[in-house]
Amino acid sequence: SECRQLTPASIIPLVASCPKLQVISLAGISAVKEDVVEHVASTCPALREVDLRDCPGATDNTIKFMATCCPGLRAIILRNCEDVSDASVIALGRMTRELRTLDVTDCSGVTDHGMEIFVSGCPYLESLCLGACEDITDAAIIALASACPLLRHLDLSFCKHITDTSVLALAAQCASLRSLVLGGCRQISDVGVRAIAQGCRELRSLEVQEADVSDAGVRVLGECCPQLEVVDITYCWKVTGPAVRALGEGCRHLRSISLRGCWTIGNRTLESLARSCAELTVLDVTDCPRLTDEGVHVVVSGCPHIQHLSLQGCRAITDAALEICTGPPLPLRSLSVA
Repeated sequence: SECRQLTPASIIPLVASCPKLQVISLAGISAVKEDVVEHVASTCPALREVDLRDCPGATDNTIKFMATCCPGLRAIILRNCEDVSDASVIALGRMTRELRTLDVTDCSGVTDHGMEIFVSGCPYLESLCLGACEDITDAAIIALASACPLLRHLDLSFCKHITDTSVLALAAQCASLRSLVLGGCRQISDVGVRAIAQGCRELRSLEVQEADVSDAGVRVLGECCPQLEVVDITYCWKVTGPAVRALGEGCRHLRSISLRGCWTIGNRTLESLARSCAELTVLDVTDCPRLTDEGVHVVVSGCPHIQHLSLQGCRAITDAALEICTGPPLPLRSLSVA
């Protein structure tokens, strides 16, 4: 993938010599048009995993053809393929019943109609990415929850019509869910967070950037989801320090937390996280103006595995904080203070 100098003159002969090929990525190769994708599908019927993200050859016609030729597909990535619509996902749902993974992020032609038919034919689906599919509503997610109980990962970021109704359906019927991305879904509230925490207790990752979430929702996560490793509550400005401290105390395996824009967060909260979450590697406290150099010292000294630290917009931070970071060697890979 991303080998943008490749042309059909090299791809077609290579594929022809590998009829048992099971995995292929043609992502981002602008020379791959419809004829190349169809050649791959017809030549390699044993394909299991296909990545066609940003590929101009991924269209409704070629995906329907691939679904027919390669019924054993387990994963297909169609991210940012503007010519992929409901017709593609309907064909996949009808022809590839073994499908486990589908990514149609930024495929604006995918709607509730296509997804409802798709999920009815894919009972083993484990991972679905619908990010920025703006016509997706609760109706599609209710159908998904009912048809795909094995679902483990779902990305609904910036699906602006999604509400707590979707999350309630997932919580009731998808107990195996491990990762849920709801960034930019502003109609999600504590009601949804509480439901997912209580219904999916093996949850490992939850992203609810810009949602209408408060301390009540965050506290339930700490009470019900001890296996949480990733939490993103960016710009959930109703969340305060005591709730974040309770989260850390209940979720001691946290590796990544974003508190960006949670403006009431102070040094005491960072001290609590450092004490409770020894495995923390990523901390984003951008736009948390109450933090001071003392908070940075607590993180650097108390989180031995910290690799990514963002302090942008923390106006009380001074040179002393950077001097702390230049002390004993740290595992930091990125430090943002701009």
